[in-house]
Amino acid sequence: KCYFCQLVFKNQIQHHSKPVPSIYINWTAAQLSNMTSTAKLSALGFCGADDSVNPRLLALIGQNYPLVEFGVLFRPDKEGQPRYATKNWVSNLSNILSKNSNTKVRLAAHLCGSYVNDFLSYGANDSAKETIDLFLKQLHDWGFRRVQVNATAVNGVFTENLA
Repeated sequence: KCYFCQLVFKNQIQHHSKPVPSIYINWTAAQLSNMTSTAKLSALGFCGADDSVNPRLLALIGQNYPLVEFGVLFRPDKEGQPRYATKNWVSNLSNILSKNSNTKVRLAAHLCGSYVNDFLSYGANDSAKETIDLFLKQLHDWGFRRVQVNATAVNGVFTENLA
């Protein structure tokens, strides 16, 4: 039996016979038991999917573990660097996921850098409004159903204008 499913999912989903890779289990059984006895897990996020990840493997994980949500970081000046996928990779992932419409894989777009600056200046700047509108539409077309705004200086955001 899959010990991970017994503890974390608390019979909310049918038990499966697939073993969970040991890299995902860093807690002792007692720690997991304590965590799950007081909280119900509704999602488990993995952030930083990039071009180094095979999109087909990501799709398989998402299909077998429906509570997993994959976060993709979007920051134009870092696109293609580790943790920041290229748009070509995201488009490829989207095509792979759309071919199997039976299973919905959770995707979250994590906006960073100029995307956040454009988002936060939405009403004050027509150029920013058009840019972010087009990008948000593209995210939706790719299958992203959640957007996270990472409005911090370390993520390349002009935080001096935030109050």
